[in-house]
Amino acid sequence: MPTPAEIARAVGLSFPAERRAKVLERLRTGYPAGRERCRVQAAILVLAGGDFNDLRRLVDAANQDYRDLLSWAEHPTESGGGTKRQMRERYQKLGLPVPDELT
Repeated sequence: MPTPAEIARAVGLSFPAERRAKVLERLRTGYPAGRERCRVQAAILVLAGGDFNDLRRLVDAANQDYRDLLSWAEHPTESGGGTKRQMRERYQKLGLPVPDELT
């Protein structure tokens, strides 16, 4: 399970300096205290791939049903999002703990 510090570090690796505060704010206010907050925020960052518009869309999707985000990020072959290896590498690139489902 990722920590808030790991989420902040992943934001730093994903977005340019001028966007980071806005991204962190969007994560904090957009999905503030939902279920499995840090895990869902990690999935959002991994799936957004550094695109702020995608991040906003994914935050909205998490508020509809956070389990969709977890499925897309942690079960990519079933959801059509690529391979386990590709998704595992995305987590690793951002310095986030790799979910067990991807190992």
